[in-house]
Amino acid sequence: MQKRLAVGLLILLAGAAACSTVYLQMEVQTQEELSHISCGWPIPFLVSDQSWRDPPLPWDVSCADAGWDDARMFSWSAFIVDMAFFFVVMVGLWWCLRAITGKFHCSGQHDG
Repeated sequence: MQKRLAVGLLILLAGAAACSTVYLQMEVQTQEELSHISCGWPIPFLVSDQSWRDPPLPWDVSCADAGWDDARMFSWSAFIVDMAFFFVVMVGLWWCLRAITGKFHCSGQHDG
């Protein structure tokens, strides 16, 4: 039961981490770039059109600056791959943390 809960929590955190990448700022140099802003990391899963803004260029933008009305494309497959990436990273960090804390608990002393 605890293992299922932990996996479920890690999946939720991976989804939150993938969603948070739309807040990453990027600089656009041209009006063309402003009309095709790709967001998501490591694989872009959202393309936004913010050409209606007509700001002075260069301009810093993120997909979070615009509403979902500006979204031209959302790729579920890319979003799931991003979630899987963050899930693998979090599981790896969890295993490392367990290995480190397990080592300290077994020996009762810190090395060094």
